[in-house]
Amino acid sequence: MIKIAKLVGDEMIKVGNFKSFVAFANWCDENPEENIGTYYTMPSRCASLASMQKVEYDGVFCTAERRGNI
Repeated sequence: MIKIAKLVGDEMIKVGNFKSFVAFANWCDENPEENIGTYYTMPSRCASLASMQKVEYDGVFCTAERRGNI
């Protein structure tokens, strides 16, 4: 499971938990205009901020900081 939060202004808003990055990318594609933005992900089994990754969604592509295109 992956915890997802969206960066809105200076605030992190929890989006939800997803089974994989692909499930998250599919969720983004359901409403692309609303879901454009910067997201931060963290595996549910980790509590360290070092495991946090940045994912950018531009309406077409989800690009993860460490994984490339999803």
